[in-house]
Amino acid sequence: MERIQFVQQMIEKLREFLLSTDPVISINVDGMSATYDRNGAWEMLEKLEQEERKILKPRRLVSGVDLRGAFG
Repeated sequence: MERIQFVQQMIEKLREFLLSTDPVISINVDGMSATYDRNGAWEMLEKLEQEERKILKPRRLVSGVDLRGAFG
């Protein structure tokens, strides 16, 4: 499974859990199992959303170097 698919599945499951009233969730995605309480789920959701953004819109390391005067 591609990393983006894994991340998006985890995000979906964590969001579903956080919308529920259950105190604890156990998630199993692609052979990985994890158990979260509500605070842990919020923390993991934030990390996974950041990772999703980085995967979908990677930042270039050099994005604004002005070389106009470097060779003249």
